[in-house]
Amino acid sequence: MLFSGGKDSFLSACKTIEEGEAISMVTYVNGAGYKGENAKHGADRIIERYGKDNAEFLGVVDISGIWRNFFVPYFNMTPEEVMEKYGAVTPSQFNCTTKVLEVYR
Repeated sequence: MLFSGGKDSFLSACKTIEEGEAISMVTYVNGAGYKGENAKHGADRIIERYGKDNAEFLGVVDISGIWRNFFVPYFNMTPEEVMEKYGAVTPSQFNCTTKVLEVYR
């Protein structure tokens, strides 16, 4: 599961485990500030609470190069070009989009 360490991913991880599923957590960082410490701390808390049989942390993956390659050209595109290439994507959605690109790359 994508795990930022924020309340949504933290509570989703707990709920998934409590529903009987084991989870593997991974965090992707794009070089724009946050470096994954919060995710590591949160994952450690979940593993401590539920045990290593139910939860594992796969680590923090730096996607800053991929993110920059995807995001920077966006600034030089017209709104029409953006809509044609990406659809109705806002700049705030690029972080999640690049995470998906890395997973399926």
